[in-house]
Amino acid sequence: MGFLHADRVKETSTTTGTGTYTLAGAATGFRTFVAGIGNGNKCIYCVEDGTDWEINEGTVTDAASDTLSRDKLLASSTGSAINWGAGTRRLYCCYAAAERNPKTVKLGADHTLASSTGTEVTGLQFVTLRPGTYVATYYLLTQSSATGTGIGIGLNFTGTATLNILRRYGSTGTTASTGVADDAINALGGQIMEAQAAQAASTTTPNMIYGGVATANTTLLEVVEAVVVVTAVGDLEVWHSSETANNTSVKAGSVGILTRIDD
Repeated sequence: MGFLHADRVKETSTTTGTGTYTLAGAATGFRTFVAGIGNGNKCIYCVEDGTDWEINEGTVTDAASDTLSRDKLLASSTGSAINWGAGTRRLYCCYAAAERNPKTVKLGADHTLASSTGTEVTGLQFVTLRPGTYVATYYLLTQSSATGTGIGIGLNFTGTATLNILRRYGSTGTTASTGVADDAINALGGQIMEAQAAQAASTTTPNMIYGGVATANTTLLEVVEAVVVVTAVGDLEVWHSSETANNTSVKAGSVGILTRIDD
């Protein structure tokens, strides 16, 4: 089962009430939901009759009479599910502002601290993730004020989820575990990308930390990737700490991208 969008998908329905829509076939020049989205897949769609409207997330079912469920109401002309009376209405794929996919965030100000006790990098959180599978990628601009002070990073989820996390960055090392984070890589010299992995959320004690940087007060680019399987609603957060009592920063301009894969 996937969460999809498709062009030129439009059907009509005469379903009344607030239940699942029975689809009556494609409008001229358009495709059916089964043809465009596929049986068992989810999509966001609009329903309107020229006066009332609603935007839903629903599941397509291929049957003798195809159906489209009303799994989640995202918006409507009344603020609630439309209780349709007799008549014909149009249903078509669309995007919803509340559920854009992927979602992006950008850090507007440096997050700086000089403590091994981490704090949340506010501005990089994705809020109210509903059950489903997500892929998160953060491109973090980081900096340490001392070569011997590494930067701790962790991801936290405030609801219930399983996380598989990978953090990678350029290294001065030529073999695994021999280097520190580096702002410049000379591929001809045989340097490597080092990585850390975690399968647990962390907050005040971020669970991915490296042992220093090659050059103090120089911006590094590092990537944090995660597959997040949510089973109860919550927020996805980035937490940051310093290895020692010297300033480290997650810099303004760091960004995150979150893609919802399915339910």
